[in-house]
Parts: sequence; C-alpha cells; structure tokens
Amino acid sequence: MDLPAWKNKNILYTSLGLFWVFFGFAAAQQYFVPLLKLQGRASLALTSLLILYIVFLFSGVIAPKIINHYGTKRSLILGAITYGLFSLSIMVNNVPLLICGSILIGFGASLLWVSTGQIITHFSERERVGRNLGFQSSLVLFGTLCGISLGGLLINFLSFQELYLLFSFAIFFGLFFLFKIENDSASVSANKYSPLYLFKPKLLFLFPLIFAAYFFAGQSFSAINLVVLGLYGIGYVAIAAMVYRVSIVLGSLNAGRLVDRYSKEKVIMVSASLGIIGVLLFINTSSLLMLLAGLVFLGLFFSTAYPACLALLREHSPEDEYINYLGSFHVYTNVATVSALVTTKFLDSRQGFEIGLAMLILALPSIFLFQKRYGK
Repeated sequence: MDLPAWKNKNILYTSLGLFWVFFGFAAAQQYFVPLLKLQGRASLALTSLLILYIVFLFSGVIAPKIINHYGTKRSLILGAITYGLFSLSIMVNNVPLLICGSILIGFGASLLWVSTGQIITHFSERERVGRNLGFQSSLVLFGTLCGISLGGLLINFLSFQELYLLFSFAIFFGLFFLFKIENDSASVSANKYSPLYLFKPKLLFLFPLIFAAYFFAGQSFSAINLVVLGLYGIGYVAIAAMVYRVSIVLGSLNAGRLVDRYSKEKVIMVSASLGIIGVLLFINTSSLLMLLAGLVFLGLFFSTAYPACLALLREHSPEDEYINYLGSFHVYTNVATVSALVTTKFLDSRQGFEIGLAMLILALPSIFLFQKRYGK
C-alpha cells in the first residue's frame, strides 16, 4: 500500500501516534479479562469494559460539538491521554480507580476516533480517502498486533503491574507524534450536531454491517478469549488473538485500495460473506485449526468495515456534515460492542455469536438497498 504523500503529513503523524496508542491499549484490553479471570475477578473486568463502552456509546453524541469547539488536534491528544490513564488504572489494581479510568476513556475514545476520522478524510484527496483510511487502520491494527504479541511473550515473565506499566508507556509515547500534527482546520463545521443523525437513512442502511463488525470486535477481547481459554488454556489466547489480528492487518493493507478502485458496496458484500463463513466455522468446531480459520475469515471481514463505511459516508455526505456522521457512526459501533460484552456476561461464550451472525446476514440486503438508493 502507498504511503500518504508528505503534503498529508498530518495523516502520517496521526497514524503513527495511533500505532503506539493501540500498541499499548489493545494489549491491555486483550489480557484484561483472562488475567482477572485467573484471579477470580472476570466479572469485574467485564463490568469495567461495559462501563467503558456504554460511556463511549453516549459520548459519541456530544463528541462532534466538543471537537468543533476545541479543535481536532487537542481533542485527539486528550482522547489519547485517557487511554494511558485507563491502562494505569488497571496497573494500580484498585477498583474505584479502575471504574474512573473506564469512564474517562469512554469519553476519550469518542474524541480520539471522531477526531481521527475527521483528520484523515479532511486531508485526503477524494480519490484517496479509502487508501488513507486503510493506511491509518493498518497502522492501528499493526500496533494492536505488536502489542498483543509482545504481551503474549512477556505475560509469563513480568508481574501484572510491570506488564501494564509497559502498556501505559507505549500509549503515552504515541503522544509524541500527535503533538506534531499541524493545521487544525479539519475541525471546522457549520452544522451543529443533532442526535437525529443517528436515524439518518444513510446510517440506518449501514447499521447491520457496523453492528456485526464491531460485535465481533467486542467478542475478540471477551467471548473469543473465554472460548479459547476454556478449550486450550491461557497460552493459546495470544495465538488466537494474533491470528485474528494478523488477518485484519493483512486485509486492511489492501482494503482501502479495493474500496477506492471498486464499488464500495460490492466490496462490503464480498467481505460480509467471508464474515458469515468465519462465524460458522468458529461456532461449530472444537478443532483448533478450524477455529483459527474462522478467525481468519472474521479478521478479513472486519478489515474492510471501517474504511469502507467511512468512505461511503464521505462520498455521500456534504463535507461540513461529515463529522456529525462520524459521531453517529461511533455510537453505532459501541451499541455493538456493549451488546457483545452483555452477551458474554450473561450467555454461553459461543451462543452470543448467533446474534452477530444474524446481523451479518441482514447486512447483505441492507447494503444492496443502500446502493439502490444512493448509488450513482
């Protein structure tokens, strides 16, 4: 995949900053549930994550207003800081601080993701939106993969506190790149955000796809971990996580280019079909090989969802409204993630996958209808 042009160095700095933020955060999140389960506190970990994503869900409604007032760069940096504070709260291993950290990052995550989407699309030429979103997504996912891999190597050698101190350091190191972002004009918007954007037809047609993608993303650090932990033990959690993340990284390397070159709707429908195959493989086998194959297909599906959906919304939205669609998009993603955590908490680890599968099947006709209504 081509790197963004140096004239778009804001895209490069944003992507490099997020590489380190998610190097630390993804690893901290990935091992949070299984490590606390070994301490007999898996319920606390799931409750903390539920608080995080519930706050993230509702904060998406107000994030565009905050970003328009304070600017994308400052909002992005503030959001990244909350990721570091969350990892530190896990390291301290204090319940009240953990809950506070979960609330803070819930607000910060909206600022980080909406600011990121606004920066990438604002500083991209229209014909390179998908590729630049794919580039940013690839670095985030590669950072995620590196962090999880390193965590898997060190989990048996470092103490709980040492492991999470390392994750926190990586997150705060990412701020070095975010401070280098220049020109904050990406924050300009003439339209005030309204919760009614949540019910815009453009987003409602995309809802099943967004829900399915982020439902399985939520399962990747909750139910999938518990399934693998129960079948094969803690050592295989890192292996399954790496297979899933490598698949996402490899898929995202070409996802943006495919989204720019071919019909975005058709690319989505093909990737959704791969996702259906992946779910069926994962929930219907105890074979490690088939289980990992299912994660590969799920990873390839997820790698397309983020750049394709944001590129579609950018293509069919006025520039001064796009940030409002971004806020609603991330409300949708967190409805899905919260749903994943709730099903993990109250249902059998594999049973909840049927909900995501149903939404994934529904996504196919929904994308077809989107193409019929808005296609050129």
